[in-house]
Amino acid sequence: MAARDDGCARLRSAPGARHTAVVEARRWYDASCMDVFAAWVEPALVRRWLFATAARPFARAVVEARRGGVLRLATADGVAAVTGRVEDLLAPARLHLALDDGAHRGNVVATLHPAQGGTTLHVRHDGLAAHRADWLDGRWSGMLYGLGEALDCDSHEITHDLESR
Repeated sequence: MAARDDGCARLRSAPGARHTAVVEARRWYDASCMDVFAAWVEPALVRRWLFATAARPFARAVVEARRGGVLRLATADGVAAVTGRVEDLLAPARLHLALDDGAHRGNVVATLHPAQGGTTLHVRHDGLAAHRADWLDGRWSGMLYGLGEALDCDSHEITHDLESR
């Protein structure tokens, strides 16, 4: 996969493969691994950035930070917009979520590493339907920027890739 640091992703098709897509992004945060990991599992932080926007954070988030635990992001009227479960976690280094938005399912794996006095976060979202790939590619750029805002820390994009299979 070719890395691009300009926020634009390249869409590529693998010969003979089903049309699914993978979004991968790496971003550096001026925060500890523990703080970045907390932004994935603490409901007050999660509702502000994960599949949210600055103008429309989720009204409620439920995160059971354990293997088999529930993830639920709900709007102000109580509708669960994103649901999922925690497949695996190793704080503060790795989190694997199986997501379901009602129409589509996918997996998100977040891996955190200490780097340059902060944390490098690598996110891989796979199992994406090809027709949603561009939309989710853009959403991940925005979400990972929003994660930095939720943590009130500096951050910058390292790589961002979109691959179609």
